[in-house]
Amino acid sequence: MKVMGLRTWVYWASWYLKAAAFLLISVILMTIITVAGRVTQNSDGFAIFLFLFLYALSTISLCFFFRCV
Repeated sequence: MKVMGLRTWVYWASWYLKAAAFLLISVILMTIITVAGRVTQNSDGFAIFLFLFLYALSTISLCFFFRCV
């Protein structure tokens, strides 16, 4: 990709966004199952979604860190 003139940050950003999109689908499904299945009756669905999505983003960042080290 460098031969074609692609910058390094664009390459890494595309991988990050791709991984985030795949995990977003998983997080949405897990949130729906958790809320619809009444696993957490006293919790807000958005709070569960936000927690899971931020956890997914931090997991992606950790994987990038391991790749670069």
